[in-house]
Amino acid sequence: DNAVADGATANTLQVKVTDAFGNALGGQTVSVTAGNGATVAPTVITEPDGTVEISVTSQTAGASTVT
Repeated sequence: DNAVADGATANTLQVKVTDAFGNALGGQTVSVTAGNGATVAPTVITEPDGTVEISVTSQTAGASTVT
């Protein structure tokens, strides 16, 4: 949060992927997109515990939505 919009300094999102019953889903490929000119890897793969870190950079100041 509040990283400099220099295209290099990143914010890191930590996400946990689960099924409808709350069970962690490891080894899953997740598609990622971002708005407001932010840059993210197009896909990430979850760890065995269902978690993944997503690095977000931007050269545009302001809020960006990551989905």
